[in-house]
This record gives sequence, C-alpha cells and structure tokens, in this order.
Amino acid sequence: MDVFVEVFLPEYSNDFTAELFRRGVGIINIVAFLSTFVQITGLVSSKGLAPIQAYLASERQRHNRSPVGNSLVELLIDTPTLCWFWPSDFALKMMCLLGVATSVVLTLDFLPGIFFFIAYVLYLSLVTAGQQFYTFQWDALLAEVNL
Repeated sequence: MDVFVEVFLPEYSNDFTAELFRRGVGIINIVAFLSTFVQITGLVSSKGLAPIQAYLASERQRHNRSPVGNSLVELLIDTPTLCWFWPSDFALKMMCLLGVATSVVLTLDFLPGIFFFIAYVLYLSLVTAGQQFYTFQWDALLAEVNL
C-alpha cells in the first residue's frame, strides 16, 4: 500500500485529507444556511407557522415555574439560541447570512477552528429556533460536525 501511495499519490498526506474534509463541510454548511435562509421566514418569523417570539416566551414561562430558576445562563443551556438576545425576523435572516459568510471562509480553509465554532453557534441557534421543523438527524449531525 505504501508503494501505491508513493507512486500514484506522492503529495498525499493526512493534512490533505483534513483540508479536503473541512472544505467539504464548509460547502455543506453553505447549502444548509442558504436553505435555512429561504425557509426561516415562513417557519419561525413573527408571521411564520411557529413564531420564535412565542416559543421563547413559552420557554421563559416554563422556566419561571421550575425550581431551577430563570437566569439567562439556564435559559441558554436549556434552549441554546442567540434569539434570546434579539428575537426578530431580521436577526434570523442575519444569522443565516453570517452562517453563509462563515461557511465561505471555511471553504477557503482559513482559521478553521474559529470559523467552525462560529458556524456551530449559528447553526445550533437556528436549529433551536426552528423548533419542530429542525428535528431531523442531519441537523443535529451538521451541528456536531461543526463543533
């Protein structure tokens, strides 16, 4: 096997494979964030099927009844989304666009550790905000791959 690699793939290395994987995940992220950008308004915007504002209000109300409390940290642990800070239609769209920009940087393989973390936070926020519309296995898998 080593002879095959040396003869036919002289530049082959683990670095090449890791770079190819990171760039591939970046491309998949672009598709995921663009798809979310197109769908998010109809699903969880203020006029969507399941508005994010109503969802966050019910989560806060549920936490008010629990003995654990209602601190922002506890809310973020239980319902991890950046929408706690800015639950608007514009913020949802901006998270999608920032995700696309982050993913483009990932395809360029520039500072992948930082940009994978940013993509993770943005996609997890959108998946959480998406409620029942983002409960498929591939949504969780993409978030985990980014981490």
